[in-house]
Amino acid sequence: MKASLTSLTPYLMVLALAACSGDKEDSKNSQPGGFFETPLLAQGPSIRNVSVAEARALIDSEAAITVLDVRTPAEYEEGHIKGAVNLDAMSEDFAERVAKLKKDEAYLIHCRSGRRSAAALETMRAAGFETVAHMNEGVNGWTQAGLPLEP
Repeated sequence: MKASLTSLTPYLMVLALAACSGDKEDSKNSQPGGFFETPLLAQGPSIRNVSVAEARALIDSEAAITVLDVRTPAEYEEGHIKGAVNLDAMSEDFAERVAKLKKDEAYLIHCRSGRRSAAALETMRAAGFETVAHMNEGVNGWTQAGLPLEP
């Protein structure tokens, strides 16, 4: 057994290196706009956390994505991402309102810091949504990155 394992070691190393190698730039920039041009739509159903930079790239892309701001209406009125739809995660009818959204569309969900939107994301997952990006740094991360909010 020792001899056969020893003789396989070089082959296993080659396989491991081949699996780990590859041009990372090609995989990130296979489309003209780069990795973030339409990641949710191009890569199929996906529910995942995204950074502020990734969220911005999604919004700026040509992808059809709905931005859901799940903060309270008062927080939304203080300033929100351009084009965002307010859907208060703390409202009693939040799950009912989420159920009325189109499940086959792509969404970017966020709140102030990421906690409420994480809970809202689970509500969306349970309702059958499959293409949702969660900006887990929230509006706090957005503004810390120097990105604008609309009044």
